[in-house]
Amino acid sequence: MSMKIVAVRRDPGVPVRFYTRNTTSDMALAYPGGHDKDSNEMAETVLSILLMLLQLLTFALIGRALLSWFDPRGQWMISRMLAEVTDPVIAPLRRVIPPVGMLDLSFIVAIILIQVLERLLRQALL
Repeated sequence: MSMKIVAVRRDPGVPVRFYTRNTTSDMALAYPGGHDKDSNEMAETVLSILLMLLQLLTFALIGRALLSWFDPRGQWMISRMLAEVTDPVIAPLRRVIPPVGMLDLSFIVAIILIQVLERLLRQALL
């Protein structure tokens, strides 16, 4: 594998940016931003996976909230599994947000925070 130093100059007033790239790979096309095409694709893939995991966490939170009406003690296996997945998100919020009567607002706050995080990540993809 041979490496080549590539210099990129966008405008005459902008200093030259140096970086290395693999010259034997057809996929390693140099972009003026200093990133190779593979790096951008990998970042997009990681963000897409993270977005999918956040969406699954949202569904798990909704499922746990719905199951709490039918299995309030958490005796069912699915209830225990959802509790294990969602407790790391819900427990810190429960310490800060007190319940209002029979409503646990920490689920709603967690879903809103996850949605905000998803939007921020989607903007990063653009």
